[in-house]
Amino acid sequence: MAQYDFVIAGAGPAGSVFALLAARAGYRVLLAEKSRFDKSRFGEIAPPELRLVLARVGLQYLADEPFCCDAPAALSVWGGDQPKCRQHILSPYGPALRIDRRLFDEELALAAREAGADLKLGGAVRFVPHPRGGYIAELSNGGEARAQISVLATGRGGGGFGLPYVRRYLDDNVLRWWLEALARTKVIQQVLDGCPLPRTLSVTNARGSYAQKGIGNQWVAIGDSRIAPDPLSGLGIIWAIDDAILVVHLFSRMKWQRLSAEMDARTVRDVEAYSLDHARTYATELRFNNSQFWNSVLLSEVLTSQKDISLDLDSESSGKHATRLPISTMLARSAGGTPQHAGCCIA
Repeated sequence: MAQYDFVIAGAGPAGSVFALLAARAGYRVLLAEKSRFDKSRFGEIAPPELRLVLARVGLQYLADEPFCCDAPAALSVWGGDQPKCRQHILSPYGPALRIDRRLFDEELALAAREAGADLKLGGAVRFVPHPRGGYIAELSNGGEARAQISVLATGRGGGGFGLPYVRRYLDDNVLRWWLEALARTKVIQQVLDGCPLPRTLSVTNARGSYAQKGIGNQWVAIGDSRIAPDPLSGLGIIWAIDDAILVVHLFSRMKWQRLSAEMDARTVRDVEAYSLDHARTYATELRFNNSQFWNSVLLSEVLTSQKDISLDLDSESSGKHATRLPISTMLARSAGGTPQHAGCCIA
């Protein structure tokens, strides 16, 4: 059976960047992805700062075609009935980016493989505890691998795949509110009245959420598996890559117990900071004041935002130059230094 320091489930931005940096640092890495990158994926527009994040890991070419194309401005309707345009002409990083997620994600995975990670496509992973510690990663298309550390990077909609992973949604009522609002529309309701749902309907759960249990005995959740923002923020892909960069950096510096405490504390900080900015943003939308759902969202977020939040950014936490710390040493020894990291915010 093949032996790995890290087995990563999910070759999205977080999983692939983690694999890339861990392989560069000398760890043995298996990156497993259930797809073959052969189907279209939801498009995405990322803010200009994505260029900076990609440059930190040496992948700045991914901001160019065919992976991305320029999006000079963003048009939105928020807080009123008139569309508003946000220009990026003053950004020092250039215009925003419209991403072809299929090509983008595939190239990230290939970059991880080029750095030395083993890449397995077309098979889901299930983690089974090993009697002597760590996990056995069972691939649905055949094969097993021993993992010292299991990394969950399957996104906001993924499960635990055998890991004791628990997810909590920041809003449990959004679907009901959306259906109630749909029933009150003047045009859409008339068109849909009496019509069955189409069989090809695709429903994606995009609610803001986080891992209530995101790290445990020799496993950790990263990216959207750890905290997934409201899609309105447009920052999900940046958070995912930034998360992978920091976690690899932490693995190179500290033992497991301290890393676990740092990740738990970081999730608390990020959720509190995200809730604060989320509440401020949603408070500017006044058109749904009579909505029970809308008022419940605002109330819960205001209560969260009243907590004291202190954030500090460690500029050296890029992980680009991380050096290998043996997994056995990392799990057993004490180490100094606990880098802090900025929480999440809506732009």
